[in-house]
Amino acid sequence: MNIKQMLEKYYSYSQSSKSKGQCNFELKNINGLLKCLDALNIKKTSELTEDTWYEMIEWYRDVLQIKNSTIKKRLSYLRQVLREYRIKSDFLEMKYPINDRSPFTKFQDNEVTIIYQTVDKILESNPDNVRIKMMCLMTYLLLDTGVRNTELFEMRRYNVDLVNRFIFLEHTKNKKKEPVLFSAFSEPLLREVVLSNYHPNYLFWEPVEKRPMTFNKDLRQFFIKLKQLTGLRIHAHRFRKTFGTAMYMATRDWRFTQKALRHSDIRTTQIYVDETLEFVRESYDKASQTFEKFKTKK
Repeated sequence: MNIKQMLEKYYSYSQSSKSKGQCNFELKNINGLLKCLDALNIKKTSELTEDTWYEMIEWYRDVLQIKNSTIKKRLSYLRQVLREYRIKSDFLEMKYPINDRSPFTKFQDNEVTIIYQTVDKILESNPDNVRIKMMCLMTYLLLDTGVRNTELFEMRRYNVDLVNRFIFLEHTKNKKKEPVLFSAFSEPLLREVVLSNYHPNYLFWEPVEKRPMTFNKDLRQFFIKLKQLTGLRIHAHRFRKTFGTAMYMATRDWRFTQKALRHSDIRTTQIYVDETLEFVRESYDKASQTFEKFKTKK
């Protein structure tokens, strides 16, 4: 079977059944796979042998110089499509390259302070730069709402309810249409952007190039700048983990935190939440009070 035709056919089905964010993720994987396969002159699924597996990994590393975690995403997607079409291949049994990236953890409180002090300084230094204003708002909303970055770019001006402080998400990872709340933390900047009407529909709009903003072209570059200024590892997922941890720390309620993060499985929520040293200390002090009964009475 022709690999390119197989991938394109699978993607066409995805467009009719999956969210725009999921389709964009799939298209990125497809483009990355086709570039590699074309370079190696591999066209048919019968050519996907054990040797091909390692040739692809080496090509990604040597030519594109991408990390194992990204290589794994490409190969995993290809295996997913092969399984869908019930194609027998050595690829289905091969081991992925070792993960070379440490998992994303929440920001510590002092790191959050550093980040938003830096963001505010950037904003103050560029008061008339609409693009900077959009980027700063994205950074605020990532922490304040806990949205995924794919959901961020699907927001529209008409989705924002400034009176009741929520944003209605029409495209989400779980395919549900649902609202997310925002607070006074991001409300002033969000209000300014919405009422400025930079675009009749898009909330995040690139005014110079006249296009919708994207993660790769816009927010990623802003994160690189933030990393240079703060020395911190900046990633959208770290904001979501910080949000989830804050929700749990404030309520000690797993169900509420699950709902705030919009997880279908509470076990996923429990993975997301990083219990801070302060929480461990508080819980330890309460539990260790039981040891008092073992002390020799004087």
